Amino acid sequence: MKMALQGFFQHIEDSYCDLHTDSATRGYMYKATVDIVKHIVNKIGELDPFLNVKEIINVGSFVEKTKIRSANEFDFMVCLDFLSNEDIVRIEAHEGCEPGYMIAFLRSKPSNMNLTAMQLYGDVWCIHPAGLRDEYSKLLSTVLDTIKGYSVVTPKGAMIVRKSRYLALELEWVQFHDIYEGAELAKGLSKKDVQCDIMYHLNVDVDVMPAVSVRDTSLVTTLEGFPKHMTDVMTARDFHLVYKASGHHSETPFLQASFATAEVALMQKLHPVHKRCYKIIKYLLTDGTNVNQPRKNICLSSYVFKTAVLFHEYDCHCVGSPDIVRCCMDIIKYVKDNFGKGIMPTFFMRNRNMWGTSYRIPIRYTWEPSGLSDNCCRADWCVVMWMEVWRQILNKAILNFQDICANNVTKATVTYLHQKSNDNQRYLVCNGENKENGKPGINKEDKDQNNPDQEPDSCIEDTFDRLCDTNNDANDLEGALDNKTSRKPGTGVMPYKMKVNDIFDKGFKDLRTTMCLVTSEFPELAWGTKTEQIPMDPPKEEIWKLVIPKFHEYHAEMEKACKKKVDIPSKEPVDLELIEIIYNRETFN
Repeated sequence: MKMALQGFFQHIEDSYCDLHTDSATRGYMYKATVDIVKHIVNKIGELDPFLNVKEIINVGSFVEKTKIRSANEFDFMVCLDFLSNEDIVRIEAHEGCEPGYMIAFLRSKPSNMNLTAMQLYGDVWCIHPAGLRDEYSKLLSTVLDTIKGYSVVTPKGAMIVRKSRYLALELEWVQFHDIYEGAELAKGLSKKDVQCDIMYHLNVDVDVMPAVSVRDTSLVTTLEGFPKHMTDVMTARDFHLVYKASGHHSETPFLQASFATAEVALMQKLHPVHKRCYKIIKYLLTDGTNVNQPRKNICLSSYVFKTAVLFHEYDCHCVGSPDIVRCCMDIIKYVKDNFGKGIMPTFFMRNRNMWGTSYRIPIRYTWEPSGLSDNCCRADWCVVMWMEVWRQILNKAILNFQDICANNVTKATVTYLHQKSNDNQRYLVCNGENKENGKPGINKEDKDQNNPDQEPDSCIEDTFDRLCDTNNDANDLEGALDNKTSRKPGTGVMPYKMKVNDIFDKGFKDLRTTMCLVTSEFPELAWGTKTEQIPMDPPKEEIWKLVIPKFHEYHAEMEKACKKKVDIPSKEPVDLELIEIIYNRETFN
């Protein structure tokens, strides 16, 4: 079992977890992005002095060294100078605030500070969280309109400004075929076009979050719910206040404490095995889905798994020497158990639910499970059902791992012989990358999901049947072989080869397709379904016991609404015990 999973994880790491660009190129991409962000925030400060920035901080997966696939995303916090001044602003974790939320009181309101200030009562004013974010977003859009099409040219490529979306920039990286040494290298952000041979284009998303910098870390380290063993981590750096709705009305005065800089420090110091675990899980269960998009329903996300990894390492959930198989299973199980309770605690504020004080979920108004008591209201069962969807998705992931263990076939590769269609067609080895869309994974029709009992070998053969039927064009696949080495003498056939781990990888691709279906199509297609924020405490244990047995009915409704198979268990799989061996550290060998 262990060897099979280790081999699969190594396959995922080798195929998908590297950034697939050299460090010099990534450095130029990052520097060009920083130059663009600096230009924009400086211009915003010129338009509104109250929004002048004193520091730009890089946060997120790129600086944490946990980014996978490509360097196509950068995250920045821009610390506002005026609003971070202790002589101007007084921060309080007020009694009326929820855990991890604070109010930034203005010691006196400047006469022309209208949009970013709000009156609480009398002469008491504070920073208007929603107003601050909206004003910054509006000015960011205004500035970006003046530099659309501008670029920063580097020896390896150019970063081009395209457009903005709320507090995000959409840039485009153009990779040059050869090293560029022209005069434009010294011009910074400019309109000048460069004539070069281009290797590829890459869309780059950049999040820019305005923040209030706070030096007094005792404001958070003394709060109930803060883990005391993290005090030294917090006191070594400032923390920040940002605006995040989390179910709050737009007129509430609460700013949320952000621990992004502390998280960067902890993620950078992760044990190498745990960092590998996080990158593997992030690929298998979030890549190519829309679960990381803003204003999403409660679901899996890379941040959920990042939090689980932090608990796993820094709260001593990992017992003994880290092992990639055991640790991956434990991290997934931890998240699965939290979905089963409706609570995902944040790492730095243990009494705060990551999903907020309001559950953002689809509500069904035209259907309800059979046989529920009057004590179970619609909000209760809708929350339980939606949480169970994601718990069962993780069950499906565990079953996929189980299939890898149980079906560790001895063939290193599977070959399907296909008659060549013309003399010029090349001989191919399929290595799981589609050149048309630039993303790993073969762009094929899904295997027959209506036959879950299909044998592993037949699944493999069926996959190759469709592979050959739908992809006669050799240009759709990467890895062409030289005819002299690939031709079978006297046969005139073209062999397609795929490693068994690629087939298992496809099982997770199918699961991610299901996740997209659940997050996108179900709320939109299901008649009588509306996504809402439900302010409530997590349902009580007796509600969970009452509702969970009805999940198969909800599962059937999802499939009916989407007119597609939602390929997750409709109840707790009885054969999860096999994989549970991995959780038993005493007997697992």
